[in-house]
Amino acid sequence: MQDDVQKVRSYCIRCAALCGIVAHIRNGRLLKVEGDPGAKKNAGTLCPKGLAAKQEIYHPDRLKYPMKRTKPKGEAPEWVRIGWDEAMETVTRKMKEIRAHYGPESFFFQKGSTGGSSGKEWYPFYNRLANLYGSPNFGSTGHICCYTSHCPGLPYHLGHKYQAASVEWDKTACVLLVGTNIMHTKPNQARKILDAQRRGAKLIVVDPMLTPTASKADIWLAPRPGSDLALFLAMHHVILHEKRYDSDFVRHWTNAPFLVRDDNGLFLRDPEGRYTVWDTVSNGPKPANPWTYSGVMPSLEGYYSFEGVGCRPAWQLFRDLVADCTPEWAETITWIPAARIHNTARLYATAKPAGVMWYNGLNKGSNAHKTAVALALLPVITGNWDVPGGFTRNMDTGLGNVKGREHQPENWIEKSLISAAGYKIRAHGLEHEGPMNLVADAVLTGKPYPIKGMLSFASGLATSNPNSKKMMRALRNLDFLAVGDIWKTPAMEEADIVLPCATPWESEFVNINPPYLMYRTPLVAPRFESRPAEKIIFELAERLGYAKDFFHGDLKKGFVEIIAPLGASMDQLETPPHRIPYNTPERRYRDYARIDPETGKPRGVNTPTGRLEIYSDFFKSMGYDPLPAWVDAEPGPFSTPEMAADFPLILCSGFKPIHWLHGQFRAVPWLRECDPEPVVWINRRTATEMGIRNGDAVLVEAPGKDGQVQGFLRLKAFPTESVHPKVIHIPYGWWQGCSPLGLEDRGNLDGSANVNNLYDDSTTDPVSGTIGIVSYPCRVRKE
Repeated sequence: MQDDVQKVRSYCIRCAALCGIVAHIRNGRLLKVEGDPGAKKNAGTLCPKGLAAKQEIYHPDRLKYPMKRTKPKGEAPEWVRIGWDEAMETVTRKMKEIRAHYGPESFFFQKGSTGGSSGKEWYPFYNRLANLYGSPNFGSTGHICCYTSHCPGLPYHLGHKYQAASVEWDKTACVLLVGTNIMHTKPNQARKILDAQRRGAKLIVVDPMLTPTASKADIWLAPRPGSDLALFLAMHHVILHEKRYDSDFVRHWTNAPFLVRDDNGLFLRDPEGRYTVWDTVSNGPKPANPWTYSGVMPSLEGYYSFEGVGCRPAWQLFRDLVADCTPEWAETITWIPAARIHNTARLYATAKPAGVMWYNGLNKGSNAHKTAVALALLPVITGNWDVPGGFTRNMDTGLGNVKGREHQPENWIEKSLISAAGYKIRAHGLEHEGPMNLVADAVLTGKPYPIKGMLSFASGLATSNPNSKKMMRALRNLDFLAVGDIWKTPAMEEADIVLPCATPWESEFVNINPPYLMYRTPLVAPRFESRPAEKIIFELAERLGYAKDFFHGDLKKGFVEIIAPLGASMDQLETPPHRIPYNTPERRYRDYARIDPETGKPRGVNTPTGRLEIYSDFFKSMGYDPLPAWVDAEPGPFSTPEMAADFPLILCSGFKPIHWLHGQFRAVPWLRECDPEPVVWINRRTATEMGIRNGDAVLVEAPGKDGQVQGFLRLKAFPTESVHPKVIHIPYGWWQGCSPLGLEDRGNLDGSANVNNLYDDSTTDPVSGTIGIVSYPCRVRKE
């Protein structure tokens, strides 16, 4: 009967959108999930991932109980069921042994994507555990996912560490979207895009594929993968050459007028250490302090000499950088017609206000950092920075931080793999998360020190990182590996202990889901012997002796610390309906211009100069390029032409359809029916030339750094006009079968469908560490 159905309002944790839901439950069993019409984020809409919740919960192939390995590493594993007490005792004992014999840095704490699992919530507690243990090595796949959007490097130009760009769709006149298929990855915003266009806003999408988002664009630019930097430099050329930049904003709120010394590339400073500008009124140098110039008109261009030192304004150096980066120059590199680049640059520069947003499509190239800087400077030079509808950042939720940074050991960053690998900017910024290729190298070589153990939660550890063969070898060489997940994954081939995790639907947490602050109670009890990851982490902390600093093992006390800054209490949230009104803070604009009551000067931005930095003196001092000068992605057809001769196509693998999130959900029947088999997207004309038809079995091969075959996949061909004739696309995250539909696992190495098996991981971005996989050479042949 319908009247015995309980309706529970909560939110979906199956992607970063956190859409509000209404769960229908009868006698402790979930019947269905639907969108909550009262939730501000999604207003009743819900994507297939959330709608398929019950098939995930009640899937017969979920991990059911803890298991331990009974055969040596390198052999096909055999498993025996054990109890939770034995499993946790084993993990705890091994963690203590490794710390005692090799030091805490020899144990790696690994997690999956926080944007697509309950890890978005529990990972701060996991970070806290790593800090208390004393390990500086904690991380996931961020180096090929989100780093250029809000982590290393960019804060030195723009400030706002950890806050990604956002779009105010109801206020903007133009939005430049790069490397993000927002119609699928954030479907709750899809209607906002269409509403914005209906009222006249223009949408520019930069993506090598004709994605659903690109199909809605007013202008779609499809650059050669890895060449986005050339596109953005050419847009800057047009804007500067046609004087469409905001000279007042550039002069007063950026470091563009600061004089740069010819002899060392650093800013010219006066005897008091103040930055210097050239005053066109007095025809001499003046300090760039205070913020607003009194009787001084700083020059943006020219060459000057002061006390024998030649110098130029930073803006002049930026102009010189882009002077030769014409749209015609970029056309050869990007494959985008010069006229389209001209028109796009003019539209972006003249539409007021204009926003910009990018995500992980920009995070997979060896030139990723420079590309992000060049892109982010477009709203800066056009005066669209921190204005309604322009470039804005995600709002800080105000929730408390439980990562426990105060427990990090002294000099932890110097002991990290990040520091040892020479990522100086990331080390200076105290970046905790380490690229996984550094971990694999440390395991296999013992340098800079051996990694002997690893605990991994909610991660396709053996499929989510480039160079799957090396990762599998590394896992095999660990003294100890424990893996916690919902499903059996390829990494478990090399695990010692497997921990069955509950789904997010079976766990609890507190989070903001406007218009509420919510206590997300478990919709149903955990199935079989599975446990929520956060409870596993809390028990490990107790067993390792950290109970005092881990809320005495009480998860609810951890929640108290999270919600305390909002003035809320768990007593309020534990009372049905487990939510209280939450009013999103009103966004403040031009915060950099607000007067600091202590100094009487504008607050500025959180950069070394206090201004938005077009030229980074700090980067120069660290040995990096202070400007986003052109460099091609490696490998690629221009940077490694010898590879391109043998592997003439370009492999791209960033697109995610709405029913997948990274490597998840292939086992869920409703979702798998949307996309039954892994395929390679290939241009119809290219396929015809090769004699390949739709559904034909094909072999895809890619080279290692030595030019020899790195790996090969077996896939079915999907001819389409959505990709360039010289480009193929392989969706990533494939390995899992779907037993209800009779589909078997595909594995993760040669002959599988795992695209990360094709990539070498030895070419990286010098700032962020992101791996050069965005423009990877490959070849296709019919089997």
